[in-house]
Amino acid sequence: MARLEAVGWVESSWEDPDLGVREGRPRRRYYLLTRHGAEQARFALAEISRIRDKRRATLSAAQPGTLGASL
Repeated sequence: MARLEAVGWVESSWEDPDLGVREGRPRRRYYLLTRHGAEQARFALAEISRIRDKRRATLSAAQPGTLGASL
């Protein structure tokens, strides 16, 4: 998460320390995806889908009829 924050994809903040004390636990750190981070996440997911589809097409062409059984 620190790396994502360093490149501006997420922002973080700590909760009020008194809340953690009252509840008997360590305080929490909250993370929020930035607009830039959301754009990068969408791009990465699209790329993963593209690669997956290409791989499926290659497998389907190499072994007709076995794609459904392997996935």
